[in-house]
Amino acid sequence: MTQLTSTRHLALLARVVTALESPGDLDNRTRHALIDEIDAAAEHFMAWPVPWPIDVHFASIDHCDGVDYFLAPSRPTLTGQLAEFCREHWPEINHQQDHASLDDETVVREYFNRHPDTYLSTQVEPLAPERLADRALLMAGRVLPLSNRHLSPGTCHNLLEWTETDAQARPLMVTDTPLGWFVPTARSFVSGDLPDDLDAVLRFAREHDAAYLLLGPDGDITEALPVFY
Repeated sequence: MTQLTSTRHLALLARVVTALESPGDLDNRTRHALIDEIDAAAEHFMAWPVPWPIDVHFASIDHCDGVDYFLAPSRPTLTGQLAEFCREHWPEINHQQDHASLDDETVVREYFNRHPDTYLSTQVEPLAPERLADRALLMAGRVLPLSNRHLSPGTCHNLLEWTETDAQARPLMVTDTPLGWFVPTARSFVSGDLPDDLDAVLRFAREHDAAYLLLGPDGDITEALPVFY
């Protein structure tokens, strides 16, 4: 099978649908060839967690209480997350319009144009397909997605509490996102003692040149770290 792309995958699915709708129209040779293509596609998805290039959208909001990070698979989704932040803090800019009457892009634009000391930074990181011996080394640019099963329930509880704590009081900078906990791995973001399992996960990320760590239920599991549940 040639390199799998999203276009080729859709074409394969279309042929599968046709075969299911009219199985009698297939001769044995065509049927076996289609089965081989399906098997090859399945193997590709197993070996290549990201089968074709995609973009991952990041944002950071620098404000008086610290920095909040946002991560999304698309710009509209990221804009929605940012708009939620802006609506929560809307009174800070003394805007005459009700934010509920504005769309997400307008809310974000107006908020950061008017706020005197809150700053937005965004970027798009390409996530390229790459065959990996260990899926846990799959990185979106310099973001390492790992399963939160590498953390004990107690540590997960700590992370949840820290996301709701004043940024200056947290021992670690962490942001809760729809995809999981987003954590910068640099030691400069650690200001206190961390549980051993979390410290091990951060060391693992640094060893693989990850600037950020995404810990969530859909992250990858590596044999290099213990699994707690």
